[in-house]
Amino acid sequence: MLTKYLFSVRSLSLLLAMTNSMLGVSLGFFYGAINIKTVIVGICTVFASISIQALCNYSIDYSVAYRNHRKDKQNGIVTPIIVRDITVTELRHRMAIITVFASITGTIAMYLSFSDSIQLLSWFLFFSVISVLGTMLYASSSLYLYKGIGAMIIFGTLGFFSIIAPQFLIISASGTGLDIYPDTLGLAFSATAISLLTLYIRNLKSKTVVRKYTRKSLRQLFGYEMSSLYIISLYLGSVLLSVLACATSHRLLYSMFLLTGYIPVTYYVYLLIRNPSHINLMRIRLIQMLFFFNVNNCVWMGILASDYWVYN
Repeated sequence: MLTKYLFSVRSLSLLLAMTNSMLGVSLGFFYGAINIKTVIVGICTVFASISIQALCNYSIDYSVAYRNHRKDKQNGIVTPIIVRDITVTELRHRMAIITVFASITGTIAMYLSFSDSIQLLSWFLFFSVISVLGTMLYASSSLYLYKGIGAMIIFGTLGFFSIIAPQFLIISASGTGLDIYPDTLGLAFSATAISLLTLYIRNLKSKTVVRKYTRKSLRQLFGYEMSSLYIISLYLGSVLLSVLACATSHRLLYSMFLLTGYIPVTYYVYLLIRNPSHINLMRIRLIQMLFFFNVNNCVWMGILASDYWVYN
């Protein structure tokens, strides 16, 4: 039971949020300084990132449960809203606790990073509050949190700032000036592509695709080709951005290690495209891909630690 939970999409997505944030913190340590202040900022940032990801998961659960409840109600069946075997009241309690925890840890990290600049701290807090309110408004008003441009913006933004924000906070707390480095940008856009890829695969529905000797409508053919093209584009984009960030900002040899780590993921993407009609296989492929995305983040942290040891 524990193994099944650990190797699930939910657990691995939380782990990916954690490793993304840890990678951003590692970039901040690499370009900034390592002291008690920056370590506290890094720990608070990681906890805040995990809490935000958990809050998004709970919002998605509520959205799905409410949609199913409304369908039952339209069919004349009155059922309570049950979210993964818990009541809505209990879910709201959990979301409230996580929201408070994320707010506390995020505020501590921002205060330690921008305490010397009240104006910068005020703007950072303002945009953070606006982002949280926008996410909560969208989650509570839409029955289809996983669909549409809104979901893409939310998950793409979370993926991007999971790398950018920790590095920016650590650099600011280090007192070495405010800057965002090329490898940080490359990894941030790579994380964005992975986030959008995960979102899209989780949304794929079962459909039969016959490739040869079968008459198909233009809509069916176009839909399959666009699905495959979208998956391939996002995956290749994430790989190229990550490898280029390593090759240009660090050592070319290290990028070979990263490419080696992407070999199994490439194979799983290939299998996913070849079998787009099996929901269970999609879930398994997504779990396998998320696992190796986490491994590649750990490899990146090892690269940064190695370079930091060599140059310092």
